[in-house]
Amino acid sequence: MRILPLFLLATVLAAPTPQDRSESVLAGAGVLVTDSTNGTHVTNNTLPTAALTGVIVTGFNVSGCEAFLVRFRRPVPKNYSGNFAAVIPPPACLQANHGEFTYGVRGFSEDCLFLNVLAPLGSAGSEPCMPVMVWIHGGGFIEGDGMTFLSPYLVRRSVDTGNPVVLVTINYRLGMMGFGMGRDMAENNAENLGLHDQLMALEWVKRNIAGFGGDPTKVTVFGQSAGAISIAQHYLNESIDLFRGAIMMSGQASSTPMAPTSDIWEEPYNVTAIAAGCLAPNITAKGNLTTFECLRAVSSDTIVHATAVMRRDPRFGPFVFTPSIDGDLVPDRPWVLLKDGHFAKIPYIAGDTRDEGTWIIPTSVNSSEQIMSLFHLFFPIDQDPAIIQRIFDKYPNVPEKGSPFGTGNETFGMNPAFKQGSAIAGDMVFHSRRRKFLRRSNDYGNNQTWTYEFRGPTPNIDGFLGIPHSSDVPYVFGVAVPENNYTAEAEVLGQQIMDYWINFATYLDPNGDPNLPCDPPSPYWPPHGATKDSMRFDSANLTVVPDTFREDQMAVFDEPDVAAALLYKRHQV
Repeated sequence: MRILPLFLLATVLAAPTPQDRSESVLAGAGVLVTDSTNGTHVTNNTLPTAALTGVIVTGFNVSGCEAFLVRFRRPVPKNYSGNFAAVIPPPACLQANHGEFTYGVRGFSEDCLFLNVLAPLGSAGSEPCMPVMVWIHGGGFIEGDGMTFLSPYLVRRSVDTGNPVVLVTINYRLGMMGFGMGRDMAENNAENLGLHDQLMALEWVKRNIAGFGGDPTKVTVFGQSAGAISIAQHYLNESIDLFRGAIMMSGQASSTPMAPTSDIWEEPYNVTAIAAGCLAPNITAKGNLTTFECLRAVSSDTIVHATAVMRRDPRFGPFVFTPSIDGDLVPDRPWVLLKDGHFAKIPYIAGDTRDEGTWIIPTSVNSSEQIMSLFHLFFPIDQDPAIIQRIFDKYPNVPEKGSPFGTGNETFGMNPAFKQGSAIAGDMVFHSRRRKFLRRSNDYGNNQTWTYEFRGPTPNIDGFLGIPHSSDVPYVFGVAVPENNYTAEAEVLGQQIMDYWINFATYLDPNGDPNLPCDPPSPYWPPHGATKDSMRFDSANLTVVPDTFREDQMAVFDEPDVAAALLYKRHQV
């Protein structure tokens, strides 16, 4: 089986240094050296390549390096001198869940801001002309790491098709460490630290990727779920210049409800502080410190434990730690910024899987009324019953209209309300948000936009999930292959998807060079525009269809009072 984490690749510390000093680069595949005269280059490029052709496979080592990360503060670059050999794979950032997103990761650390670079063999030190693809992982902002997605198959495909790319994957702080909420976090400028980590990684790429043969002016960011949501948040900075294109898989800026940091989730913050011994009635570690200072001072294990305690509290949903409005990176509610055209007009691809909502709704749900109660858990708002009823009127409890879609009256042994709730959740959180961003982008003159719906085979999962959230990821990284129980047709679909992604990173067009006769290995993918074209990825047949499915139902989420209710958190439960 092809298991991505088994391939250990060139890893460097995501820390740009000031421009007036020579920059040192932590290295793999030999030793990376930078100086003010010769720039970044690679020497001793002789480390093993794990029997793979066309890729560099190494790791990293940070022994003896000064930690540059301070808890609950924005990342601060550190200066390093000399050369550094990278030989050990990196830890993931601290997280309460050590699940599938971190398979194969060697440990977890609070000092975790590392990135990984995978380049075609022999590219280091060559003319920096290759496009760069920077992956931002998903995991609900509470789990995941970059190492898991360091795919030699994507890079090898790029080499085989004559459009070689450099792949970069990054870590960023998660949970309370990266997306803390509440008044203390706001007052101490500790909001959206994970987003700041991502930006620092992109700054590093801009300064140093030429040493791997990458072109710093040809960076495409791509990500799934929380990674896609993060990218969409960066689009809210109209002047961002750290990437020239993006691919957002299952996530938009409004996929999570948002409010100013000081207004969000004060109670979960307090529950976490109590569990950490930093707030009455469980003050064991506070001393003369404030609650915030105490949380900064306790051990990282204490923070992880306290966060786990909070997440088990039935009053809180799974999405406590998400980006918030900080007046800086996120200046206002995303749907307001989109309405007014305050977002970057950068080319992008955005898409979803067919059944995005099946992973959100508990399988134990047994009535429409219980689905309604989940709105309070996922979107803690002062609900107007009339607004909620309007949504449910559009999504009746009729199995043949529910998700997984296309399964008729099959209920998979569960209450039909599961399919009703899954349809609502998928459209509310993903499909409608993607569609809104596309149409706003086109309204404001950005016509270099493409969209897709993924319907490829999904082996090894229960039937009630359908074609769920994240099922497109194995195709992008080249592991949807027969060895992993995928069909031969699925493997071909994966090759087509990789080609589209590589073409977009190379030409800002998934079809390839627009100045050459169009003869791509995959069907022509028209941009989304007046005809609302969308590519439907199905192993049996790739087809272009209008992105208008469930148009009437999804329109309810854009009605002003509904949008205001669903997209704005309050601070109490």
